Amino acid sequence: MTDPQVTPLVNDRLSARGWLAFGSPVLLVLVGNLAARLCQALLGQWAWVRVGFVYWSSLAGLVALASSPEQRRQWLAPGRGHWLWAGLALLM
Repeated sequence: MTDPQVTPLVNDRLSARGWLAFGSPVLLVLVGNLAARLCQALLGQWAWVRVGFVYWSSLAGLVALASSPEQRRQWLAPGRGHWLWAGLALLM
């Protein structure tokens, strides 16, 4: 049985949270492009610093809006497997 907080479908239709998650790649590209254009005019070669900040902030905001607090707790929980798997992931 599925948890109603996890599924983005409500009565076989996408919820607002589901639409946000579905459209987030396009939204991130648009926000990043706008930030790059504005920052390039203002900061020149240092525009990448501001664009990186805008990108990661937007990504964090979308994750916060598109997920429940329980999902975020599960993502940030300690790993359940052997520590070598985590080490392998870091090496890659």
